[in-house]
Amino acid sequence: AVVSTQSTGNGRGADDRKIIVRQLDFHTSQTTIEQYFSQYGPIREVFMKFNEMGRSKGFCFVTFNESSSAEEVLKAQHEIDGRVVQVKRAMEGGSNTTCKLFCGGLPHALAEEDLQAYFQQYGTIKGFEFIFDKGTQMRKHFCFITFEDGTSVDRIVEGKLPPNSVIHHIGKYRVECKKKFDDNHPIQKKVKAAVNQKKRENESWGGAPAPA
Repeated sequence: AVVSTQSTGNGRGADDRKIIVRQLDFHTSQTTIEQYFSQYGPIREVFMKFNEMGRSKGFCFVTFNESSSAEEVLKAQHEIDGRVVQVKRAMEGGSNTTCKLFCGGLPHALAEEDLQAYFQQYGTIKGFEFIFDKGTQMRKHFCFITFEDGTSVDRIVEGKLPPNSVIHHIGKYRVECKKKFDDNHPIQKKVKAAVNQKKRENESWGGAPAPA
C-alpha cells in the first residue's frame, strides 16, 4: 500500500528515489497522483499538502521503491488532469538539505508540547531549541526544531529556501516556518546579510530586528 502521510524512510538514503511535483491543478487528488506515477514503478509514499478547504496546494512529493523509477520519471514531460506539471528530484542539490527548522512569531501561549503535537506529523523530532531574553528570562518569539530527517523540514516549508517561508496554523496562531542552515552555509550567509541590513535600518528607526 502507498503511504500517504508521514514518511517511514530512513533519511537521505531515499533522496534518489524521491521527486517533487509542482504546478498541479488544485483539484488534483492524491489518488490521481498515485495512479499516474505508479506506471513508472511501485510507489512507497505520496505526500500532498492541502489547504483549509481540502484542496491541493499545487505540489506533492512522491517516493518510489526504486531509484530507477524516479530516473524514468525525470526523463519525461508530464501532464496530469490536463495540466503540464513540473517534476524535479526532491533533494536536488544535497547542500540544500537541513534537519533544522526555524519557527517565528511564536506566542508564549504555544508550549513545547503544542509544537511537538503539531510538527510530529511531519516526522520524528530530535529536539527543540528555545532562546530566552537575558534580562527578563522570557522566551523569545522564535525557536528551532531539529528533525531526524531533512525530508520533514522540506515538507513543512514546501521545498522553499530561505528567505522564503511558509505559514502554518497551529490552533488559532500563525507560525512562520523556514529552513535553518549552519551559519557558514551560503544560503544562511545571504539571509544573515539581509537581516543585518534590516537591523541597521531598524536601529535607525528605533525598531527591533528579526532573528536569522
